[in-house]
Amino acid sequence: MVVKLITRTRHGSDLCALDQMVRFSAEACAILDGDLVVRAANSAARREFGLCVGINLADLTDAPDVIAQLIAPCFASTAPHALALALHPGPTVEATGWRIGGAFASQRLIGLRLSGEARLRGLIHSRIEKARQKNIQLRRNLSTLTEEYSTLATRIRHDPMTGVLTREAFVQSLERDIANGRGFSLAMVDMDGLKRINDRDGHLVGDAAIRRLATALLGLARPQDRVGRFGGDEFAVRMSAALPPDATQRFRTELNSVLAGQDARSPLSASVGFTVWLGDGDSAEAAIDRADRDMYLAKQVAKEKARRVSAPGP
Repeated sequence: MVVKLITRTRHGSDLCALDQMVRFSAEACAILDGDLVVRAANSAARREFGLCVGINLADLTDAPDVIAQLIAPCFASTAPHALALALHPGPTVEATGWRIGGAFASQRLIGLRLSGEARLRGLIHSRIEKARQKNIQLRRNLSTLTEEYSTLATRIRHDPMTGVLTREAFVQSLERDIANGRGFSLAMVDMDGLKRINDRDGHLVGDAAIRRLATALLGLARPQDRVGRFGGDEFAVRMSAALPPDATQRFRTELNSVLAGQDARSPLSASVGFTVWLGDGDSAEAAIDRADRDMYLAKQVAKEKARRVSAPGP
């Protein structure tokens, strides 16, 4: 027994002999001084209870005064005292404490032997539980960050007024199509008479008209199509490459029919230009430029037609 070995020691005030016996004990053993500071501890005490040299036993409990009161009787007699130490983490630890007598009596040293199995189980359980709680919190944090990133990415890619793609996001989608060799048709759409609406009814009404145009385009778009706002009242629609011959005219007709039917009191109309991706060597910006020029040509034709209709007869 460690108790007998320690109480029989006669090596003056040198702690080396005590340290040697504590170190080679199979049980978790330590030597404490009168201030409850660990003066020596073996590997089992360090591993299972955290009793390292220099640490104060009171620091391992939530009630240091109680620990001091429990251990105080050990300094009064070399007879072993059964102790129940509420060290944390883990359950209460069963321990045996005794004053080291003989040549060491003047140093107020006590030996401490702890029952490590329950303590170790509690320590392992506590660490597992802490790791589990930390993992749960990390998962929650990751989920929150993922949601925030998704929300932010959506806001960055979508026009806040209309909800369609921004110009940058739309052009990037065309560039991905080109990089993957996916052909497409492209329509550029511009509202007719927005300046007149802004001057006559104010910019709030003009903004509402822009949103009406975006809603109409989204309503006509198929699941594989994409709609983007290029600024002001100018929009772009990416459609599949394989369109029937009358698709462009039908798109113009359907769009203006929807715009006219949204609000009979303030009907809207739009001009539309078309192009297709020409294959290798053709860029997204070049396709946009062709569709844009075709749209402005259509706008000029519509204005000229309207002028002739409104002109007085001979």
